[in-house]
Amino acid sequence: MKVELPEFIPRPDLMTQFLRWAYIEVAENSKANFGIDNIDIEPIYLAPHWVERYGEDPSMKVVNGFKAQFAEAELEVVMDEEVILGYDYLGMDENGFPEKRGDSFEILGKFLEVRRVGTNPVSEKTANAIRTFGKHLNTAFDKYYAFGSIYSDDAT
Repeated sequence: MKVELPEFIPRPDLMTQFLRWAYIEVAENSKANFGIDNIDIEPIYLAPHWVERYGEDPSMKVVNGFKAQFAEAELEVVMDEEVILGYDYLGMDENGFPEKRGDSFEILGKFLEVRRVGTNPVSEKTANAIRTFGKHLNTAFDKYYAFGSIYSDDAT
């Protein structure tokens, strides 16, 4: 599954929050949230050439996603490597329609991808856990999109 992200979403912040969320909601609370013991989480970092391309020290670790090991299935939640253009702001054209204005800049990652690694058959219990994971991931993203934090909600 992959979904296109609006250009104004800061990819490194989103992926760092997803990783923290995964450590807490998926790894630490795996039995309560998914009915599976010991879901392992491992960060995925941007390749050094991408970090260097954007003017940072290539040895710097920038989170680009995470791997989740659900019993016999491994999933990756990661940004793709497509480069898109972002702009400083939106303005109105002469017909009253929005148009991109200001300086343009590169953004790494057009799509957020959730993909399965390998083709091992999975049990019904694991399949249900993966479906639940997708629902929780969707809720976390909705909170980020609406409030700027995975841990925010209407009450905060």
